[in-house]
Amino acid sequence: MSPIYFALILMVIALGLIFLEFLLPSAGILGVLAFFTMLSSIGWAYYYCGPTVGTIFLGVAVIAMPVVFGMAVKFWPHTPIGKLVLLNTPAHTKEEEAEKEHLTRLVGKLGVATCTLLPGGYADIEGESWNVISESGAIESGEKIEVVEVDGTRIVVVRAEDQSPGAATAADNTAADDPFRQPIDSLGIDSFEDPFA
Repeated sequence: MSPIYFALILMVIALGLIFLEFLLPSAGILGVLAFFTMLSSIGWAYYYCGPTVGTIFLGVAVIAMPVVFGMAVKFWPHTPIGKLVLLNTPAHTKEEEAEKEHLTRLVGKLGVATCTLLPGGYADIEGESWNVISESGAIESGEKIEVVEVDGTRIVVVRAEDQSPGAATAADNTAADDPFRQPIDSLGIDSFEDPFA
């Protein structure tokens, strides 16, 4: 057998091993074998066929390996292993589309937190219990909430501004009783100026 034919056979085997690496679970063994077979083919061509043929084999390897690699990557999702590894995204059913429309309809609706939202929890919106996420910090159970955004199945709510005057007065009274919300002068505490100045 002519040395050039043997180098060609090694080259074809190397390219075949690269393709098989994507079809068979070999943990990279076929890829390593392909690499060393390709080196053997190029080395054989240089040693027995001369530098011109060896350089041609090197050029073919540099061009052919990425091409075969790309073909294998494109073909891989259609193989049994590719189908097992890759997640198939199912087509949206009519029920899912109806659920999405129902959730989108909730934007702007008011409801009541049925538990403390830290930031996630449950709220009653239009007579239905929904899993929601608060965008405005913790919201106590029983507080009014408003839906501001629906992202997929994620319902984002904020604390609703209560427009009743009684609620505003109650909030003012709470602020007056809270020492952390009062000015420091009204608490009778000496100023924090340096006594040695």
